[in-house]
Amino acid sequence: MHGASAATSANLAEIIAKQQEDHQSVLATLTGLVDENHQARVERTEDRATLQSIAETLQKLQGDIADTVQQQRAHNLALLRLKRKGAPQLGDPRPWLKRCNLFFLGQRTQESDKTWLASYHLTDVAALWYGHLEAKLGQRPSWGEFQTLISNHFGPPTRANPFGELISTRRTGTVADYSKRFLENLSRIQPIADAEERDIFTNNLGEPMKTQVEMLKPSTLDAAMDLDISFEHLNIVTGAATTAARPIRPSRTAASPTLAAQESVGSAPALVFKKLTPAEMDDRRAKVLCFNCDEKFVRGDRCKRLFYIQSADDDEEPLADGQEEAKISLLAVTGIPTSDTMQVAICIGDRDLVALLDSGSTHNFIHEGLATVVGLPFSSDRRLGVTVANGDRVTCRGLLKQAAITIDTENFLVDLHAIPLGGFDVVLGLGSSGRPAHIHVCEGRALLDSLLAAFSDVFAEPQGLPPPRAHDHHIHLIPGTQPVAIRPYRYPAIQKDELERQCAEMLARGLIRQSSSAFSSPVLLVRKHDGTWRFCIDFRGLNMVTIKDKFPIPVVDELLDELKGARFFTKLDLRSGYHQVRMAPEDIHKTAFRTHEGLFEFVVMAFGLTNAPATFQALMNDVLGPFLRRFVLVFFDDILIYSSSWSDHLRHVKLVLEAMRTHQLYLKRSKCSFGEESMAYLGHVIFAEGVAMDSDKVLAVVDWPAPRTVRAVRGFLGLAGYYRKFIKGFGTIAAPLTALLKKDGFLWTDQAATAFEALKVALTTAPVLQLPDFTAPFIVECDASGSGFGAVMHQGEGPIAYFSKPIAPRHVSLAAYERELIGLVQAVRHWRPYLWGRAFIVKTDHYSLKFLLDQRLATIPQHHWVGKLLGFDFTVEYKPGRQNIVADALSRREVATGHTCAITGTSFDLFEALRQAAHTDPTSVAFQEQRESGELGQPWALVDGIVTFQQWAYVPPSSPLVGEVLEAAHDDGHEGI
Repeated sequence: MHGASAATSANLAEIIAKQQEDHQSVLATLTGLVDENHQARVERTEDRATLQSIAETLQKLQGDIADTVQQQRAHNLALLRLKRKGAPQLGDPRPWLKRCNLFFLGQRTQESDKTWLASYHLTDVAALWYGHLEAKLGQRPSWGEFQTLISNHFGPPTRANPFGELISTRRTGTVADYSKRFLENLSRIQPIADAEERDIFTNNLGEPMKTQVEMLKPSTLDAAMDLDISFEHLNIVTGAATTAARPIRPSRTAASPTLAAQESVGSAPALVFKKLTPAEMDDRRAKVLCFNCDEKFVRGDRCKRLFYIQSADDDEEPLADGQEEAKISLLAVTGIPTSDTMQVAICIGDRDLVALLDSGSTHNFIHEGLATVVGLPFSSDRRLGVTVANGDRVTCRGLLKQAAITIDTENFLVDLHAIPLGGFDVVLGLGSSGRPAHIHVCEGRALLDSLLAAFSDVFAEPQGLPPPRAHDHHIHLIPGTQPVAIRPYRYPAIQKDELERQCAEMLARGLIRQSSSAFSSPVLLVRKHDGTWRFCIDFRGLNMVTIKDKFPIPVVDELLDELKGARFFTKLDLRSGYHQVRMAPEDIHKTAFRTHEGLFEFVVMAFGLTNAPATFQALMNDVLGPFLRRFVLVFFDDILIYSSSWSDHLRHVKLVLEAMRTHQLYLKRSKCSFGEESMAYLGHVIFAEGVAMDSDKVLAVVDWPAPRTVRAVRGFLGLAGYYRKFIKGFGTIAAPLTALLKKDGFLWTDQAATAFEALKVALTTAPVLQLPDFTAPFIVECDASGSGFGAVMHQGEGPIAYFSKPIAPRHVSLAAYERELIGLVQAVRHWRPYLWGRAFIVKTDHYSLKFLLDQRLATIPQHHWVGKLLGFDFTVEYKPGRQNIVADALSRREVATGHTCAITGTSFDLFEALRQAAHTDPTSVAFQEQRESGELGQPWALVDGIVTFQQWAYVPPSSPLVGEVLEAAHDDGHEGI
C-alpha cells in the first residue's frame, strides 16, 4: 500500500514538473510576441513620421513649383507682347507667332484658347486691327486663320517664289543682319541639302568676303556663318572692306581718271575715291608726283587732298580676242526698284519667275542660283564679261542657250547669262531701238525642238532591263493545267539565220535568257511591209489555258469624244512597249520558246500573250492617270496629247515627257508626231473642226474586190462597219450584204452588188463629224418608214453621228405611230452614253409623238417601248417632214425585201414538218398513245395536228428541225437590248 502511494506521488510530481515546463515555454513565447509587437509599433511610428516629413517636403516643393511656373508664365506672357515701332510700318509678325507656338506647346494650351490669349497681348494698331477683324467675322477666328490673317496684314509682302527670294537675299549690312534675313527666308521654303544652304549663303556674301570664306571650304551653313563673322572682325581691325559694296566707279569709256564720291552712312565724312591704273601709278612714281594731287611728292609731306586710291583689278584688263563684253544697269544688280521700272511675270520650265525689262542692259541675264534649277541644259561659259553701270565688273558663271520662256501667252527663245542679281530672277535687256535684244519670237517648232532636246534621254535606246513595277505581267493558269509544250516548226535555212540573229540580239539586250522550263511554244517569223521579219511566238496553246484578265480596254468612240475644243495634237509611240514591262519572276518560265538552237524564256513581256494588252493598258493608266481626260488619251501604246492653245500644249508635252522619264519609259522618235493641227489617230483623222475617216483605211475599203465567200463579206463589213457612224443609212445600205452572212445564204445577186458599190460610194463621201460638247444640249432627229429607222444627232451645227437600221419584218405591219415610237426608242438607246443624265431634245415629223409624255398609253406595245425610255430627260418637238430631211432619208432608203418571203416560207414549212413529225417521229407517236390512254395529261396537248407542251410547239430532240429552229430564232431581227 505504501509502495503504491509512493508511486502515485512520483507520477504527480512528474506531471506537475512537466506542466511547469510547458508554462514557462508558453510564457517565453508570449513575451517574445509582446516584444515583437512593441517593436512594430515603434517602426510604424517612425514610418509615420517619415511619411509626414515627405508630405511636408512635397507640399513645399509644389508651392515652389507653382511659384516658378507662375513666374515663368508671367515671363512668357510678357514675351507674347507684339512690339512694333514706327507705326504704321509694323514689324514682321512671323517670329512673334513662332514664339507664341512654342509657348502654347510648353503650356499645353487648348486650341480654342490660343487666339484669345494671343489677341490679349496685341497693342496699338494691332489691337485695333484685331477688334475690327472680330467684329467683321462675327466670331473669333481659329488659331490657324489668325496666323494667316495677321501675317498677310502686318507681315512683309511675300513673293510667289520663296526660293527665288532666298537666293536673291544679298548682304548689304553686317554679317549678323545678313544671317538673320537669310535664316528668315530659309525657314519659308522646303528643306534643302546642307551644301545648297551653304553655297547660296556664300555666293551672296559679295567680294572680298565671298572669296575669303570659300578659300577655307566650310562644310556647313553654320561653319560658313562663323567664318563670315571672323573675317568681318578681322577686316574691321585691319581696315579692309567688309561688305560687297564698292565705291561708284567711272565708266570704262572715260578718257581720263575722274573723281566720284559716295555718301557714307550716318554723320561720318564722305570718302572721296580716285582710281589709278598700274601704268598711271608707275608714271607718277617716275615723275615723283603725288598720287592724290598733281604736285611734287616730298617725303614727310602730308597731302591736303586725301583720296581713297584704288588700282584697277586684273579682270579689268582689255578683253581677250573673241571675248564678248556686255553691260548691265546698276538697278538690275542691286535689285532696288524705282517707280519707272517695268517688271513682268515669266515662266521658264515649270517655274514662275519675275523679270525686269531693263533698257540699260545689252544682254539677257538670269540669277546664278536659278540657272541650274529651272530644268534646262546649263553650260559653263566665262567668255562674257559684264560691266555694271557704275564701272564694276561681274563674271558670267554660265549660259542657258536658247532657253524657252513664256510671257503671258507669247513664247520666246533667249540666251540667258548667269550672274549674281539682286531682287530679280531674270533681266531682259533692251537695245536702243526699244526692242528685245537677242530675244526671238518662236514660230512654235523651234520652241518645241528646244523642249524635245531637253528630253533627248527619253527617246534613246533603253539600256538594260526595265525596273520592276506594280504592273509586271502575270500568267495565271487554270487550276490543274499541265505545262504546255508544243513541237517547234521547221524553218528554211534563210529563216534559221534570221532566228539566230534576232535571238542573239535579244540575249545581248537581256530580254531573253536560256531556259530549262517544262513549257515550250514554237516561233513564227512574219514578214513586215518593209521586207524585214517580225519575231513572234505562237502562244495559242498557252493562251487557251490562261485565265483571261477583265481589265477594261478603252472604246475608241469614247476617246474621240474628249477632243472637243482641241487645236494642237501630239502623238507618242513607245519603243517596243511590251518589252518595257517585266515578267513576274514566278511566271518567266511559262514564256519559254524553242528554236533549233535551244530553249529560251522571256524576262520581259512578250508579244502574243493573251493578257498582255490589259497589262500594258493598266501600266499606262497608272503612269498617266493624273492627265487622262484632261489633256491625254491612251490606247495601249498610242498616247495622244491634245490642247486648245500652243502654250498649254508645250506645257502638256513637258508634263508627259517628265512622267515618261520618271517611270523609265522610252519613246521612238521616228514614230512620234509633235504639235500637229491635224493627225491620224486610231483609224480617224482628228483636227479642230471635228473627226473624219482615215483616208488610208477608206482606200482599203474602196479597193476591196467583190466578195466570193461569206468570209470575204464578213471581212468587208467589219472594216466598213468601223465607220458606220459616219454613213447615213449604213444599216439599210448594208442590209443585202448582211443577209449573205446567214447559213447557206450566200448568193451574190444584183441587189448585193448594188449595195456593195453604194457602201463604197458612201464611205468616200462621208462628212466630217463634229465632236460632242457635253456642256451643250444634244438634239436627236428621228424618223421611221416602211423600210427602216433613221436618226441623226447634232448640237445645232454639223452632225455628230448617224444611226440607221432596217425595219424588222414583224414591225412592218405596225401602225405609223408605233413604228415612229420604235425608231425613237432605238435611237435614244443607241446614243445612251451621250444622252443619259442630261436633258436633250427629240425632233420628229410625226405630230402625234409630240404628246408622247402626256398622253395615255392604250396598247401593250406602247407600254413596252415607252418603258424603255424611263430615266431619260427629254422633250419631244414636232418638225415637219419637209424640214426633217436627214432622218427621213435615212429611214426611207430602199432595202431588198426578198428575205422576208424566205422567212415566211420557213415558218410555213416548219409547222408543216411538225405536223408530219407527230405521225412519224417515234417519240411524238408515243406521246399521243399515252395521251389517248390517259397516262399523259396536261400540259401536253395536240393542237392543229402539232404536239404542244404548255401551248408551245414540241420539236422532237432527234429531229433535224432543232437546228432550223435555232437558226431562225438567232437570225431573226429584234428591237435591241
